[in-house]
Amino acid sequence: MHSLNFLDTVLLGLLARKPSAGYDIRRHLEERGRTYGYTPQPSQIYRQLAKLVDRGLLEFTIDSGRSGPDAKVYSLTRPGVGALLDWADAPFVPSERPLDAHFQLNFSLIGSLSPVIALRLVETELSFRIEQQAAWRFDLPDASTSPLPYDQQWLEEATFLGHARGNAMASLHISWLRTTADQLRRHIERTGARWPDPRWTALRDT
Repeated sequence: MHSLNFLDTVLLGLLARKPSAGYDIRRHLEERGRTYGYTPQPSQIYRQLAKLVDRGLLEFTIDSGRSGPDAKVYSLTRPGVGALLDWADAPFVPSERPLDAHFQLNFSLIGSLSPVIALRLVETELSFRIEQQAAWRFDLPDASTSPLPYDQQWLEEATFLGHARGNAMASLHISWLRTTADQLRRHIERTGARWPDPRWTALRDT
């Protein structure tokens, strides 16, 4: 089992789809920031790519026809594929924040390996969010605790509206999860998709 941090998994997931230079990965994450909700610093990307090479999970070739300082094009090694599959098989632990990038990137990058993995992610996320929403409570603030001239009535109203927005977004997320789970189940039943998939496990480093 390979120990991976969040950026490691993002890099492996993206490079599994397409060998790329660090610059390409940075541009992709910047352009997809609205979808993924995650845009690491360029220095983080380059540093982590080098570490993954040192660990034997990535390798690179030099693209002499590419302009710019980084002509290294990275791809997964066989152990790198194994690390990707370890990530896919590991239990998914939802984050506390409903719209955190954690679920979105897991669904986009390893959910794309198989609808079975995608369904497992969605069901886990859905169960967690339903329990979280059922326990959702908030307290109205007390303006008297601040030395600044807050208006108590408006402070309560602004706080309520902010919490209502968060709750509405969480409810929309839950609705999407339910719809997606139903669609994934129909797809799996129709196609007979299964996991582990021999096409993938044949690539695992043994």
